[in-house]
Amino acid sequence: MARPCLVTTVGLYVTATVVPSDAATVTITTPTLRARGEVQTIALADLGRHMQPETAFVEAVVAQALQLADSPIGLWIDTDGP
Repeated sequence: MARPCLVTTVGLYVTATVVPSDAATVTITTPTLRARGEVQTIALADLGRHMQPETAFVEAVVAQALQLADSPIGLWIDTDGP
């Protein structure tokens, strides 16, 4: 069975602000999405299933983390970096 992995590179730094949300969604903003005036919103039930290139790394991390939660909650995630 294939398992997702996270790959990082030396010299690239990304910051993220994570805020709990009452919605049953994860909303992600990135520099690329902000430049286009967009946000990516994913239902908790769909998290990790249809990843978009602009948010795939963040979505994969959140999907893995929320699998460990007793009661997954919605999140608003704002990222900044290359």
